Amino acid sequence: MTVSDAIVKLLLEGGGTPHDDEHFMKVWGYAHAIGMSEGLPERVQLSLEYAAVVHDIACPSLRKETGRCDARLQEERGGAMAVEFFRGSGLPPDLVERIVFLVSHHHTYEGVSGMDWRILIEADCIANAVEQGLALPEAALMYERHFRTRTGRAVMRAVFPGTGCPKP
Repeated sequence: MTVSDAIVKLLLEGGGTPHDDEHFMKVWGYAHAIGMSEGLPERVQLSLEYAAVVHDIACPSLRKETGRCDARLQEERGGAMAVEFFRGSGLPPDLVERIVFLVSHHHTYEGVSGMDWRILIEADCIANAVEQGLALPEAALMYERHFRTRTGRAVMRAVFPGTGCPKP
């Protein structure tokens, strides 16, 4: 299964709303661009991109079952759903294991290890900030708390000009 195959599969079978589909596409787009610009090794780029596609895989079912899809629930339920999503995909087991880890930790901001995890957080933060219409002070605070890569910081500054987000 290629990343494009995963995108199409999630669009066709994911059960999400148009907002869900647009969100994961934004996160995937930001993650792809940031990872490529940062020069990630191919395997790390792949884990990042697959995880970006399915990072919110639990949201549609959580909203139906509980009426909400907060970060903790997404992390608790998303990993198992990602395992099922990639069953029979032909992806190496260690790659699926890393994708599942990333899905299960995409709202965990402490102890980040690996550029795929770091960039997934940055890409999700950019998309969430835009979708939520964050005010400039909140965007600047998000920038300081969560952005570490050169490219992620540059993209956040470009998307939120005037936030006071300092240049690296």
